[in-house]
Amino acid sequence: LSRIPGDAPTRLQRALHMAGTVLVPWAWERGRETALVNHWAGLDEADWRKQAATALDKGEKAFAMASLANLLLFLHNGKYRSLLDRVLKLRVVHAKPEMHRAVSFEFINQQ
Repeated sequence: LSRIPGDAPTRLQRALHMAGTVLVPWAWERGRETALVNHWAGLDEADWRKQAATALDKGEKAFAMASLANLLLFLHNGKYRSLLDRVLKLRVVHAKPEMHRAVSFEFINQQ
């Protein structure tokens, strides 16, 4: 991952990328599982657990919509492969741009 060709990501970007790909999904799933097992959605509206369950549900929907928008943008311009990469401005670039990447014509035409 790199910001611009030849430029490596900063330590902060690496740390945030690790947190966003490992820690945040793990914590989100734990919170979601806890809300489902303890039936937080069925509690009284004034209860903070009901509000947390509602926030988790709305957050998942918002993330799904943002991910869909990012996918469409990625298919259009090919810059950022994930929503996290877009937020951190990390792009995938070739380590050696001058490297020869010839693929045989027979391999491309396989059906």
